[in-house]
Parts: sequence; structure tokens; C-alpha cells
Amino acid sequence: MSALDALALARAHDVTVELKGDQLRLLSRGQPPDDVLGALKAAKPEIVALVAPDAAGSTGLDYWRVFNERFADRAARGVEPELARLEAFDRAVNEWLKRSFDLIDASTDSTRCAHCGKAVTQRCSRLDPMRAAGMPGCTTIASSRGARRKRRRQSNRWRPSG
Repeated sequence: MSALDALALARAHDVTVELKGDQLRLLSRGQPPDDVLGALKAAKPEIVALVAPDAAGSTGLDYWRVFNERFADRAARGVEPELARLEAFDRAVNEWLKRSFDLIDASTDSTRCAHCGKAVTQRCSRLDPMRAAGMPGCTTIASSRGARRKRRRQSNRWRPSG
């Protein structure tokens, strides 16, 4: 049984599943049925992954809902099931990208180096926060590369014997 099936079974028996740390907390009006407990125990790692929030605060279930809404909409409009699944998957991935890049845009500081996080100086003049790590201009990268090059040059020098 998949994690989604286990959660659906729990929901059908009025059992609410919450995440507290890395533990699942079950809320119900009495002792949950043994089949519900067994299904939740068997799928616990997947359930934890589904209900744990990502950096944007969304859970896997949020993206699953986006998928289901899009799939139901496309299927109701007469789109073939395989194409409806692909469009729904595309919508869910785009929603994840939108939320993730909104988070990146909100946390980007153009006065800091994208590699080392230090304040931009004259030696570290990269103002583009989207530069990949290791781009020239970062004082951290430049100083470590310079030291390595200097050591290499010194070790490769010809020294007269004698």
C-alpha cells in the first residue's frame, strides 16, 4: 500500500495524521482500527516525506492536490487520461518551481557574494547573486586558487643541484 493510500484509509476512518518532528501523530476519536495502524506503520517513511514541509512551507500533499485538481479539470473537459496526467504533472512541477524561486528571489541579497556570502568588496566585485560558485572575483575562491598556483609554481621550479 502506498503512502497516499494509507493516508486515504486513515482519512476514511476519521484519523488525522500530523507530523511532529520526525514522528507521526495520530488524532482520532478513539483507538484507530488495526488495519489503519498497520498501513500507516508500513508506509511511515513515505508519509513523513509527504507531510514534511519544504523550504517554501509546502508539503508533498500540497503538490499532490495541485496534480489532482488539474487532472480532474482536464479529464472533465474530455482530455485523454494520459495527456491529462502529463498536464497535471507539469502543473505540479511548475507550482513547485514557482514557490521555490519565489523563495530564492525573496532571500537574494545583491550586496553579498553568491559563493562565500561575504559583503561585496573591491576584490569580490560580483554583483550578480545568481553566479555559480567558483566564478572568478570571489575573494575566497581567488585567495585559495592563488595560494595553490603559487605552491605549484614553487614546486615545479628547476633548482640547481649542488
